[in-house]
Amino acid sequence: MGGTAVHTTNQLPVTRRATGRLLIALLAPLLLVALLLGTARAQEPMPYVVADINTSGDSTPDGMTAVDSIVVFVAHDPGHGQELWRTDGTPLGTVRVRDIHTGTFGSAPGGLTAVDGGLFLTANDGVHGYELWKSDGTEAGTQLVKDINPSGESWPGGLTEMNGMLFLSADDGTHGAELWKSDGTLTGTVMVTDINPSGDTWLAYLTNVNGTLFFSADDDVHGKELWRSDGTSTGTVLVKDINPTGDSNPSELTNVNGTLYFGADDGSNGTEPWRSDGTATGTVMVKDISPTFGSYPREFTDVNGMAFFVADDDTHLHEVWKSDGTLTGTVMISDTTPDGYPPYDLTNVGGTLFYIDQPGGMVYELWKTDGTVAGTTKVKDIYSGIDIMYQPDQLTEVNGKLFFATDDDLNGEELWKSDGTMMGTVMVTDINPSGPSNPARLTNVKGTLYFAANDGTHGNELWALDVPFSGNAYLPLVLKN
Repeated sequence: MGGTAVHTTNQLPVTRRATGRLLIALLAPLLLVALLLGTARAQEPMPYVVADINTSGDSTPDGMTAVDSIVVFVAHDPGHGQELWRTDGTPLGTVRVRDIHTGTFGSAPGGLTAVDGGLFLTANDGVHGYELWKSDGTEAGTQLVKDINPSGESWPGGLTEMNGMLFLSADDGTHGAELWKSDGTLTGTVMVTDINPSGDTWLAYLTNVNGTLFFSADDDVHGKELWRSDGTSTGTVLVKDINPTGDSNPSELTNVNGTLYFGADDGSNGTEPWRSDGTATGTVMVKDISPTFGSYPREFTDVNGMAFFVADDDTHLHEVWKSDGTLTGTVMISDTTPDGYPPYDLTNVGGTLFYIDQPGGMVYELWKTDGTVAGTTKVKDIYSGIDIMYQPDQLTEVNGKLFFATDDDLNGEELWKSDGTMMGTVMVTDINPSGPSNPARLTNVKGTLYFAANDGTHGNELWALDVPFSGNAYLPLVLKN
């Protein structure tokens, strides 16, 4: 008995030591992961307010566009109204570019379009009306390009870059709204051709496809049809009279891997998906998805060279489709919306299509698809309530990551991100702890996410988030209760 008792007593510490070593061995990897997680979280970039432009209210920034190493945008401040601003991402580097329209009215700049290291825009200086302007981000370099309509306003629209030139719709007061081009000089800003000699051409959907400009126009002979231009008068031609009895109304023109996809009505099949290589014979209907009324395709999106879009086939109502340009290769991906609520915000992130959908009449949530039925899934139930008016929006890709604005029914509408997994779909941070920050105008500017938000202190101002390529900096955050 005595020997046994001594032996047992001596073994207890040994057993505990062995157990302790085993626990340490088992926990060591977990402790290392926890340490790495903590380090990653500590290093994780967070959104920051760039500058409080309007200290007495909202500056409501918009149109963020890269011009070389700076970002040019539109903002409102007291005493000047809505004018052109620039930023290098710092408060001191955020300044008004030029007070184009002196006084409190503001020039209301719009259509900011980067072309060959410079910027084109529309603005009203209070003298010439809404005309074409250019800017290099400096006061001296922000100038009226040309008073296209000396007797009124030319109302420039559809500003589009192609081959280092700007193309646009403008009305010179004589020819109506026609196709123009500009190299930024007075003499180099000219009408390309008078497509409709009797009035307005009704230009729309100007789209650059590998150096060819496609658009919808009405020449007063064929109705609203598909046109193309190489920037010359002789090279601006009708592609095809798709609807010989009326208007085909080309819409949603989109470059998909060098091929133009769009919606059009040939007068027999309703509005269906079409594609074009710029020739009459190469302009064809992809598929008659809805033999009854027309499928009204929209939101064409290039994903790995295929066209993804939303369409209605009369049976499944609004669903996501994909097409390789052939009849048999144009198929519905999955019937995720049996009640007909249309998906929207189709966004390609590294070969995966993200979008917002509302299956079964429930709330809208984030979905993704790889183009297969099995690969089409809801990413996460973010909103815990039942408000069918709740809608996530502004899906924006930055350096292979998805950002968007949404409300989880706890924090109000805030900035979120997703890597496509449930765990990796999280709020970036609660910008406004006292209410919704309402992120808006999410824009990818050379790998930095710029947006407007209200933190409850500065009003609606310009914010930014530096987004690295490394996925290690984007680990799930712990949301507040």
